[in-house]
Amino acid sequence: MPTRVQRVKIGTIVLICAGLMAMPANTSAQGRFEISGSVGIAGSHDLGSEKATESGNGIPAGSPVTLFEATSSLERGPLFEGRIGWRLTRSLTAEGTFTIVRSHLRTSITNDFESAPATVATSRLMQYTAEGGLVWHLDGLRFAHRRVRPFVTGGGGYLRQLHDQATLVETGESAFAGGGLKIQLHETAPRPHRSFLKSLGLRVDARMNFTHGGFDIDEKAWRTYPTLSGGVYVCF
Repeated sequence: MPTRVQRVKIGTIVLICAGLMAMPANTSAQGRFEISGSVGIAGSHDLGSEKATESGNGIPAGSPVTLFEATSSLERGPLFEGRIGWRLTRSLTAEGTFTIVRSHLRTSITNDFESAPATVATSRLMQYTAEGGLVWHLDGLRFAHRRVRPFVTGGGGYLRQLHDQATLVETGESAFAGGGLKIQLHETAPRPHRSFLKSLGLRVDARMNFTHGGFDIDEKAWRTYPTLSGGVYVCF
């Protein structure tokens, strides 16, 4: 049986292949290149907890003694996104996304064996994801004179986390699902007045993100956190 990570990767590949199969033969006429950049906020999420124990007195070994308990989490932080996309059909776009999140790793130490007061330690953390996915535009739901275009999106990719000026590095997997709006601000005139720039607008994304690995205490767990971002897109 494939693992959960393998199922996410297989699902992403299947979606991309389905989009390629749906692509019309005359791609040069309908293909459109899009780039966008956004800024936003990434929500906080837990990374699990762990107990530090040692064997107690006894023969051959006593009951484990808990020295302290550590609980870790990633705090909310700003994010920066860059995207490139290629329209496969009128409604379907293949898209690659690179995201940077600036956050802090927060660790709480509690239940100390010697009854020491609880302490909290924080350190800087940079998170990078490189992901591929598909964007499905819901053209039937356009509004505001068809200038506002809703969409849904999903995909997955690679996770990399750098702790405290890259003194420690961990990697893992990532996935996402969500949706948003594209708000068209400018569109070039139809033929014969053709232009290299096809359209310009604003983009808003709301996503639920899933990560596996990195600095997570439980290496088998998937963690979830929301992101909200907004920026500008340009189509050529």
